[in-house]
Amino acid sequence: MTDQALMSRNDEGSLWDELSHQHSREIQQHHHRLSSSNNTGQLFRTTLQNAAAAVSSAASAAATAAASAAERRRQMQYRHVVMEESAVAAANVGGSADMALAEFGLQPSALHHGAEYRPPSFGRGDQSHSAAEMARGAIHSDAQNFRAASAKDREVRGRGLNASSQANTYERSTQHGNGQRNNNFVFLDSFRLRPRRDGWGAVSDLDVFFASIYNYYFHRGLVPIIGNGLVEITSLLFTLWLSVFLFAYVDWGLLVTCTDEATCHGDFHSYIIDKPFSRLSMWNFIIILYCLLFSCYAIFTVITFLATVKDAFEAKAFFEDKLGIGARKLEGGAVEWDEIVQKIMRLQETGEYRVAIHGQEINALTVAQIIMRKENFMVAFINRSMLDLTLPWPLDNGFLRGKEYFSKTLEWSMYFCVLSYMFNHKYKIRPAFYMEPASLKRRFAVCAVAHAVFLPFLLFFMMLHFSMQNLYDWKSSKMYLGPREWSHVAKWTFREFNELPHAFERRLGPSYEAAEAYLKLFTKSPAVTSLGRALVFVSGSLGAVLLAFAAVNDSILLHVKLGNWNLLWYVGILGVTFSVGKAMLPDAGVHPPFLRNLFAEMDSAVANIATHTHFYPDIWKGRGWDDMTKQAISGMFQYKAKLFVSELLAVLFAPLILGFSLPKRAEEICSFVQQIKTEVPGAGDVCGYSTFDFDTFEDNNWEGRTIGVQNSPKSGYQAGLQSLASESIPEPTIRLSPRPKTQNGKMEKSFFSFKAVHPSWKCSTSGQHLVDRVETYQHQQALALAKERNHHIEAAARQLETLR
Repeated sequence: MTDQALMSRNDEGSLWDELSHQHSREIQQHHHRLSSSNNTGQLFRTTLQNAAAAVSSAASAAATAAASAAERRRQMQYRHVVMEESAVAAANVGGSADMALAEFGLQPSALHHGAEYRPPSFGRGDQSHSAAEMARGAIHSDAQNFRAASAKDREVRGRGLNASSQANTYERSTQHGNGQRNNNFVFLDSFRLRPRRDGWGAVSDLDVFFASIYNYYFHRGLVPIIGNGLVEITSLLFTLWLSVFLFAYVDWGLLVTCTDEATCHGDFHSYIIDKPFSRLSMWNFIIILYCLLFSCYAIFTVITFLATVKDAFEAKAFFEDKLGIGARKLEGGAVEWDEIVQKIMRLQETGEYRVAIHGQEINALTVAQIIMRKENFMVAFINRSMLDLTLPWPLDNGFLRGKEYFSKTLEWSMYFCVLSYMFNHKYKIRPAFYMEPASLKRRFAVCAVAHAVFLPFLLFFMMLHFSMQNLYDWKSSKMYLGPREWSHVAKWTFREFNELPHAFERRLGPSYEAAEAYLKLFTKSPAVTSLGRALVFVSGSLGAVLLAFAAVNDSILLHVKLGNWNLLWYVGILGVTFSVGKAMLPDAGVHPPFLRNLFAEMDSAVANIATHTHFYPDIWKGRGWDDMTKQAISGMFQYKAKLFVSELLAVLFAPLILGFSLPKRAEEICSFVQQIKTEVPGAGDVCGYSTFDFDTFEDNNWEGRTIGVQNSPKSGYQAGLQSLASESIPEPTIRLSPRPKTQNGKMEKSFFSFKAVHPSWKCSTSGQHLVDRVETYQHQQALALAKERNHHIEAAARQLETLR
């Protein structure tokens, strides 16, 4: 039997003996007082007091005995724990237990004290104490608290309080003692000899956490985030200052009178108004309102920038401390996003650093779904053509008929009215969102009114900022319309589910060169080519004559006038004319003098574009030479100047689209969201297409669903009929489907793109079945190609034998 068990049995025996003797004495006193009392009321009060005294005495004795037993047990526990920890430390450092204790500041003699050993009391104030003294004081604190409670009980009983007051006082004393114990007690785990590993890094909002982590990765570190933010704020403030200076402080009425040296002032300060706001006018009121609006926007931008920098600092600490990835690696592109996700998963699974503790399953798909929670719904809206971005009747006529207008402001309105509003604080879709389409219509109307109010200021600011940012660069590079870029609608059309921005930009990058190469294959009409040659010849000849005059005497161009302008002005006009004529001529490198099969090259070029954009409608297949295909691609891939004009038109028509076109689709949008939403455990509601659940969601017309299904070989004609039959699904089937399905293979293409970016991701059963089918098909194609190659080799060998 252990010392602890013997000590506990002796304590219990002595406690019961003391209680029995005390009880006998109290019974004798009670009978004596009962027999000597004649007053019934006095007898009752005396009996109640004696009973209360008996209960208090018994409680005090029990508390004292319990405190003594608890003290002894804590002493034994303390000695056992210290012995175990010292043994582990001795094994780690290769020495004895005393050496290990001495290394960590503990007294070796603490293991060899007898039963009468009493640890010192817990230190207070500014005194310094070792870890052993703090631990021993913590073990002894419970006994001191119980003793203090017993002393207060005896003091209260001496004052003759009743039993209920004594019980309340004892309870308050015990609570005070427990509060002291919680404040003073120091866990031995805090002083354990092995290094402590804090495994809890739970975050209150996984969306904000993963968004900040990805933002840090996407911008390649902290310095680019701060630099981009400062440049954006500086550009905004400078544009605001320059616009106010040009339209409030510059005297344009006096400046336009400057035509020659006699009418112009030599000092620019002569054209500056000193106090433009000294008198109140409508123009000054508009400028003041303009300054107030964009100053509020600038303040909002600064606040957003500070919040982004704060999140970036936290992300930097997480990357360096937990993931072991420095900013240098991110700047050099040495770390892929999949590697970061795998490290976060490893920390979560091993318990080294848990960011999700409420049952969330952290994997590459869940992280992408959280980061792109709203964007996935936007991709689904565009794919299913849920947004009516055309002009309402009767404006939808003529050259405006069927044209879609989509700008950044309309995108912000969609976030405000739909994507941000439909989620609650738990990132679940509000039932009120899809049950009240009228509320969505009201939000569209509010945004329409806001666009109409701010329309003049927004148009002016956009034009000024765009001209300051691009015109000088285009003038220097001789690209007067700017480079070609994909439109805003085209990028949302090409975007795939769970495709993060860095993966989308990497995939779409080669498509720019492919689209340029395709559009260059189309020659100008013979009439345009002839006109271009004429412009080049005439403008070039006259320009050569003017350059000859400048070679004789450069003052000729400055002082000799032709009409109202000098010859130098005509030099600029001829240069522009020459550039326009040159643009009308076909590219000699793309269109050589000899003939070739341009139709085949055009088909190949369209297929090359689809390889990068993953957008290849059936009407484009085999029809790259068609003008409709060329107009569709050129409409999405336009010059930057034309895209800016389209942006201005979209801002101009935004009140009409938000006020009339989009409200007509409110009920369809709400119903669509209700049908495709799917709850991910621990992560909230996400777009159902982003789960890659092919048993629930699929595509209506995708070639890949029949890949690898044919067991018997068929002729090309039969295979074509089967493919045509499988892809020709009637429109009523699409509408009657319980779950809306994606168009043009969007979900399946997204699945394979995500699998390529995250090769270690374990997909679902339905996804793995699709992967197996595609791999089987590829294997069969490789075998067929090898077999055909062997046939060619055998045929060539037989021909050689025949020649011999």
